[in-house]
Amino acid sequence: MSNPPPKPTKNPSSATGDGGPSRSQKLAQALKQVRKIQEIQKEVSQAASRDAAKSSSKGKKTGGKVHHPLPEAPPPDKGFRDMDGVVHTFPESGLKRLAAQLLSDNKKRWRYRPYTFPLFTPSGSEQECHFDFHIYDNMSTVVRLITVVPSESRELWDRLGRFKRQYTMYTHEVWTAEQLSARYGRKRLGF
Repeated sequence: MSNPPPKPTKNPSSATGDGGPSRSQKLAQALKQVRKIQEIQKEVSQAASRDAAKSSSKGKKTGGKVHHPLPEAPPPDKGFRDMDGVVHTFPESGLKRLAAQLLSDNKKRWRYRPYTFPLFTPSGSEQECHFDFHIYDNMSTVVRLITVVPSESRELWDRLGRFKRQYTMYTHEVWTAEQLSARYGRKRLGF
């Protein structure tokens, strides 16, 4: 004898037929959970935006570093005196005006592009490498070379790498807008 087929249950939407929650009830519960998660995400994003607004006046902190806003550059006609008393204006570059202002404020002895360095490429040709600011100590010895650029590039680092291999006795730095703003935020140069 064969067994008779099972009788249909009273709740056709119930998958198990054992009186558990129906599919529509499960969907309603899932929708409630999704809405609760959305509310939590909304609260978190609002709190994050409030925190960002509070910290924006102090400087933005991301990845363990504080990013200060770049100060306004001195006017284009402002002159900056180097160690020889020569007045330099940098009407073409606000970053160079900021760098000269920072060096002057920190009483560093500097010259603007007094000479270039010859570099020899692997193919044997010669290139020139110039630095915007040469920093001197009290004995008039070059202690640091600074290049001021809006952003770093591969060509710049290729040239600086070649410079470092050929002139190991010099210390050089690249000052970008981000690095200048950080230096202004600290109010000191570190050398």
